[in-house]
Amino acid sequence: CPTGKTLMKDGTCVSGCPNGTLMVCDAQGKNCECKPCEKNDCDKCVNDLSQCTTCTPPKVLKNGVCITPEECTNNPQTFVDPITKKCEPCPVLENCEECLNSTDCKKCKSGFIMEKGKCVPIPPTCTEQQYIENGECKNCSLTCDKCKGALDTDCTSCPTGKTLMKDGTCVSGC
Repeated sequence: CPTGKTLMKDGTCVSGCPNGTLMVCDAQGKNCECKPCEKNDCDKCVNDLSQCTTCTPPKVLKNGVCITPEECTNNPQTFVDPITKKCEPCPVLENCEECLNSTDCKKCKSGFIMEKGKCVPIPPTCTEQQYIENGECKNCSLTCDKCKGALDTDCTSCPTGKTLMKDGTCVSGC
């Protein structure tokens, strides 16, 4: 056979076997034949014909076996990689119960909410005289009635008799 081709058992020269089959030869590399992969929906297989490396679409690969995408995504701890077409385990995403892909969460653990694909603590409900800092309610400066932070310049409204200035401070008179 010419370079790059293999002499098959039936006397033909081929450059490779069609999808769903694997070239199997004797110990001397002769008497080759294209044998079908043993697993259903297997597009390419290796070694002993039972180990799938790619699947016939729409099936996806999981541990050498072809499964439906739904079989993969029905498990909250796995997702279908759109590039490799493999059913992959979810990575460790902080406070995530179910993943959407390798970087984003689909469902957060209790006490957390989704924010841009990530799980963040549910913010506490503070009074109007408080602001949130590091997930906790903190009291406003005594110079403010309502505020957005700890400083005297973080006022959003002032106590009766005081005026809110553009710089966020409360003053008694102008």
